[in-house]
Amino acid sequence: MMMYQQIIVEVLTPSANARAWRTFRMIVNVTVLADKLSGIPRLASDLMAGELPMRMSTSINGRVKILSIKKSVGIQMNCSMVVVLQTQDVKDMDCKRKISL
Repeated sequence: MMMYQQIIVEVLTPSANARAWRTFRMIVNVTVLADKLSGIPRLASDLMAGELPMRMSTSINGRVKILSIKKSVGIQMNCSMVVVLQTQDVKDMDCKRKISL
């Protein structure tokens, strides 16, 4: 997760196997980089305004097996949004995805 070109949160996911058309839960560790967060000059004014602009980038790489054919696949999702602190809502969300085979 990023604010004003600064990475403020990192999440690393463990390796796992997923079956077709299935979802499963994962336990992940979230690292909040407090030193980077405190170094953002506009953070105080954004908190006073009650809105935090953020960007998130997610990348998942893996292999799929279809009819005994293995193929490498990469998925990348980039989202930008504004978090309204008072209502805990997200507004102006814009996401773009890219899939590479």
